[in-house]
Amino acid sequence: MKPKSIILLILLVLVTPILIFALVKGKPVPEQRDDVAAPVPLVDVVTVSTEPRAASVIAQGTVQPSKKIDVISRVSGQIIDVSDHFDAGGFFSAGDMMIQIEKSDYELALLRAQSRLSEAQRAVAQERGQALQAQREWRDLGNDDANALALRKPQLEAAEAALRAAQGEVEQAELDLERTTIIVPFNAVIAEKKVAVGQFISASQPVAHIYSTESVEVRVPLTDRQVRLVNLPMIGDRGAAIEVEVRGVFGGVEHSWTGQIRRIEASINVASQTVFAVVEVEDPYSVADEGQTPLPVGLFVETHIEGAVIDDAVLLPREALKPGNVIYVIRDGKLEFVEAQLLQSNSDGALVIAQLNEGEQVVTAQMPYAVPGMDIAAREGL
Repeated sequence: MKPKSIILLILLVLVTPILIFALVKGKPVPEQRDDVAAPVPLVDVVTVSTEPRAASVIAQGTVQPSKKIDVISRVSGQIIDVSDHFDAGGFFSAGDMMIQIEKSDYELALLRAQSRLSEAQRAVAQERGQALQAQREWRDLGNDDANALALRKPQLEAAEAALRAAQGEVEQAELDLERTTIIVPFNAVIAEKKVAVGQFISASQPVAHIYSTESVEVRVPLTDRQVRLVNLPMIGDRGAAIEVEVRGVFGGVEHSWTGQIRRIEASINVASQTVFAVVEVEDPYSVADEGQTPLPVGLFVETHIEGAVIDDAVLLPREALKPGNVIYVIRDGKLEFVEAQLLQSNSDGALVIAQLNEGEQVVTAQMPYAVPGMDIAAREGL
């Protein structure tokens, strides 16, 4: 190694520690500062108002007829006439003629039955006369021990039985003749007609499917929580009715009708664990006379049931109810978690029962990292 390189190496060894010491010594020292408290979160809140509140229950269902039957012909024959309203959608009042079956055969049957009745009446009168004559003859002979046959009692009884049978035949013939006119048993509308003029029909043949226009029903499922909110009649009880508002959209416009809960079905749905309340709307079609929209069968509707007044319930915005039915409350500047029992939740808010006091502030903001006891403050102006 050259002498010049040796000298440079020695200088490098001597200078390096000095440079390192100078760099360490000259490093700036951080300024000592006091601990600074974390900022208190400002959150949106709502003020609690405790007052008695009436719960309302909303449930959906489909309008169904309260009564629907197949109209059956009781006699056979050819249809010779039908009502002008005998078509799907035709309205009838109770007792209106729907179909007329040819009467000729039944009028003849009635004449024959009346003839047999007259003959039976003559036979009874004759037997009674003969029985009286036989009784007098035996009495004149001074013999009181005559048997029933000699007094013609069996013959009289047979004649009287034949008379009763003849009377029954006349009544049956009259019924058959009357049944050639098929009438509507209650105020109804035809859902489906099944026969036409000129057609021969048999006894027990359906001629039309009809349903009542006197009232319609809506079966609405209610959960156990909803049942608690409404003063429903007991299962099987047909006592005082509960008024219900029925809402539905027909023709692109929302309409409302007034109904009543008159009964609760006797069984609980196994799959959903709900009980069905039956809402009845009377005269659903007669309101058309007053310019209102009828309530048609098959329409999907929403029922609004006025519930009981609950003294200790609180109505809050739905965002105030956190997952797990927990409410965040600000008390003395600290965040507290309060468990709540949800009674109902709808567009008006969440109705709950919870340990809340009048005027307390409930947090409505989303707080994914909320911890009980943390400092918190309501946003100014709220």
